[in-house]
Parts: sequence; structure tokens; C-alpha cells
Amino acid sequence: MSELFTTKSYLAKLLNETIDNLKVDNDSLTFGYYRVSLKDYIYYFKENKDLIFNDFIENDFAEVLSDGVQKLYENNDVSDDDIGIFYYYFVTVHVLLRIKKMSVFKYEELNNYADIAKYTANKSLWFRGQSEYKWKLVPSYYRSLKKKDCIVNLSYLNTDYVNMKISDKLSLIFNSSILDYEKLSFVQHSLAITPFLDFSKNVYSAVSFAIGNYEAPRKLIEDDAALYLLNVENKEIIKTSDDASKVINDLYVEYIGSKPRISTLTKSLFWNQFLKGTLHSEYHLIDIKTNDRMRIQDGTFVLFNKVLIIGEDIIFSTKEHSELSKLITKVKIDSSNRIEIYKGILKNDSKFHLLKMLNPYDFMIE
Repeated sequence: MSELFTTKSYLAKLLNETIDNLKVDNDSLTFGYYRVSLKDYIYYFKENKDLIFNDFIENDFAEVLSDGVQKLYENNDVSDDDIGIFYYYFVTVHVLLRIKKMSVFKYEELNNYADIAKYTANKSLWFRGQSEYKWKLVPSYYRSLKKKDCIVNLSYLNTDYVNMKISDKLSLIFNSSILDYEKLSFVQHSLAITPFLDFSKNVYSAVSFAIGNYEAPRKLIEDDAALYLLNVENKEIIKTSDDASKVINDLYVEYIGSKPRISTLTKSLFWNQFLKGTLHSEYHLIDIKTNDRMRIQDGTFVLFNKVLIIGEDIIFSTKEHSELSKLITKVKIDSSNRIEIYKGILKNDSKFHLLKMLNPYDFMIE
């Protein structure tokens, strides 16, 4: 009998080595072979066998896969546990290969204040600053969800905001709580969080958010920050509130709670539609400033639709991720440079002080 099936520890060792070699950030998934999920592993494997084969071949795992499949179908002495581990191994590795394929961006570094200037000449760039480099590019609204799984659409948002008492406040301010672009934009900057992802057309504004927005002083010198660049050249940009409200009405996002099992992910509606190519993700670029904070920050929004969110990971359909991966660059701001860069920004123009951008009226009265 092949060594592949002599012990469960062999495949476990092989799986751990594969995960390490792939260098996949797997904090969002729960690993572990669950006997009760065996039928799910088998079903997924058989449903996507050709795709799995192609992905393994593409990533130079063909020899291991072909040997395993051959021995599985030739050997009558294989135990149920060995079969289960076999399926778990190949399904898990395939999921990781797919997540890696859908999680690749370009990377750069920002080392000093002078480096910021190189981004100002390109008027097609939008910028987003995040105070911790390890954070994913996921709207805060989804990171805040406590449910294990749900579909987030306009109806879900309405119910959630009613429960959070936000709808009552909107009714007082707008004489209506029916969600549209204007109200969601207001919520994003005044009341709570939304599915919008904040960007800015001003790199200094975004870098200030990346560097100056920290929970404790030690984070300013201990944690690396991130600046995301989004190239919107030749992309459709929504300029009217009516058009923005239309894409909000079409919002349909699948959320799976933090650290789901592999077998849970393989049963996801969106995941399987992505594999089959029957569902295509969308990203909407919105440049409509509805309040003074957005005007001071030169703020814009990105709204992702028809995406799968696993904890803090956002998964796009393959074609659309391939497009986005060419448009997005993640820039690392090393913790050792944060203070000097922030000093340079404030020395050049104090309006980019984070507190002034968060409360623009402090800037306006000067």
C-alpha cells in the first residue's frame, strides 16, 4: 500500500507543508478534519474534480494529486478515515489555492515624506489609508457582523439600522428612514458604519488617516500602516445620487462568520457560483460629496457587490479579481517612518491633521 494511505499523519504533515509553501494568510479559516463533514468533502471533490485537477497542475501539485487519485481508486484496503483525510487534504488545498489566486495585489513601500509626491501627478489614483498594515481591504460593516452567515442586502441593512436605532435618527434628520445614497453617506460619516469603503482623491488625506489614526500611542511606533492605491483610469465613476442609490438597491453580499470550517465554505452559494463562473462580482466607484467632511477629505466611496466575505477576507469572482488585482496596489508604511512622515504632512499643510479632517468645522473657522 502506498505510504500516502498508511497513516493519517502523513497527509496531515503534507497539508501543513503545503500551507506553509503557499504562504497563504489562513487566519480566517478553521482547519481540521471533521468526520461528520466527509460527505461534504467528497461531494465538493467530485463536483469540481476537473477544476481541482487544473488548479493543482497550475501550481505544480500534479504528481501528488495523480498519485493520490490513482491509489484511492485502486486500493481496496483503504480505511474510511484514510479516504476522509484524502478528500479533506485535496479540498483544503484547493480552497487555499483559490483564495490565494483571489487575494493578490501589487506591493510597494513608502519610506519618507518626499515619496508621497510621486503619487500626486497621477490624477487617476484614489487612496485609502489604514492604520494597521495587517488589516484587509474589507468595509468595517462586514467586520462588525456577529452572525455566522447571512445575505446582506438593502432589506438586511434596513432591519439592522432599525435595531441599532439609526433609522430613528435618520427620520428626525431627513423626515424619512428609507435608505438611499444620501442617507447612507450621512451614516458613514456621522452615525455608524456602512458597506461603503472610504477612499480619497487626495493622497495626503489618506496617508494622514493611515498614520494618525491609532488606538494607542504605542501603535504609532510599533505597527506598520498601509496605503491602498486604486487606479480608476477609464473606469465608470458614479456621479449622481440617483445612480448611486440604484447600485445600493442591488446590494447582495454573502457573509460567512469568522473562521468557518473548510466544509462550510465549500457549501457557500457564492463560492460555488464563482467556481462555475455563473456569478460575477462588481465594484462601484462613487464620487459624490454629500457633506463637509467628505469635501475636506476629498472623499469618495467604493461599494463591492456580489462578493463573498469570510470573516475579514473578501473573495471576488476570478475574472473580476484578476481585473482588480491590476488596479490595486498596497503600500507599506513602516512603523519606523510613521512619525517623520506625519510631521512632514502637517508642516506642509495643517489641514491634513486627522482631527481637522474628522471635524472640518475646526478647520473652517481658522
